[in-house]
Order: sequence, then C-alpha cells, then structure tokens
Amino acid sequence: MLFSVLTVGAVIAVIAALIAVAIYQTKETRAARNQYKQCLSLLARDPANPQLRSMTLTMGQIYVGLVNDGRGRSRLNEWQIMRDIEAACARAPMVPTAPPVDPTLDPESPEARLATLNHSLSQGLITGQEYIAKREQLVGKG
Repeated sequence: MLFSVLTVGAVIAVIAALIAVAIYQTKETRAARNQYKQCLSLLARDPANPQLRSMTLTMGQIYVGLVNDGRGRSRLNEWQIMRDIEAACARAPMVPTAPPVDPTLDPESPEARLATLNHSLSQGLITGQEYIAKREQLVGKG
C-alpha cells in the first residue's frame, strides 16, 4: 500500500514537472515570437540597416528552434524567416536619396529646387504625397 501511494505521488510529481516545463516553453516561445516580430517591425522602418537585418535573422532562427517539434519538423523554417525579412524590407517606403546640390546652380533653377525637394523628403520634412504634388508643380514649370 505504501509503495502504491509513493508511486502515485511520483507520477503526480512527474506530471507537475512536465506541465511546468510546457508552461515555461510556451512562455519562452511566445517571448521569442514577440522579439522576432518586433525586429521585423524595426526592420520595416530601417531596411538598409545590416545589423538590424542580421539581428532579425538571428531572432527568427531562435524562434524556429523553439517551435521545432523535436522530430525535425517545424511549423516555421529559415526560408519562411527570410521571406518575412524580405517582405518587411519591401513594405518600407522608398525614399529617393537627394543628389548633392551643385553650388554653381541658380537656387531658383528646376534642378536645384528638385534637389532641395528630394532632400526634404529624405529628411522626413514632407510626406510622399506632398513630394509628388510639389514635384509635379516643379516639373510642369520647368
């Protein structure tokens, strides 16, 4: 009788330990997923940042490792991580870089005004819609 009570107690302890491990793994997986998603969001804002791209890939690899089912199958793989990274970069707004303004240009010339407009957009001083509207005005005048 004492042996069966100890056996039941041991089984309950093992089950409790398994539940605790599952809860820990779930929290760890959720945290890794959140960090990965946060990296993707940051990468969408700064797609030209190679350190951020590398960090996003690393966080994705950690997340992949956690969702792997232990038999070599996972719900997520590195190909999907790379696809997520490329999609985050593709969603980023395309901002034209401002060419250097030639100091010999007349500041009122269309070329100088377009360079100034490009610079304003690249610095975030105007929106894309404002840029398009003003560019159309400038090109129409030129």
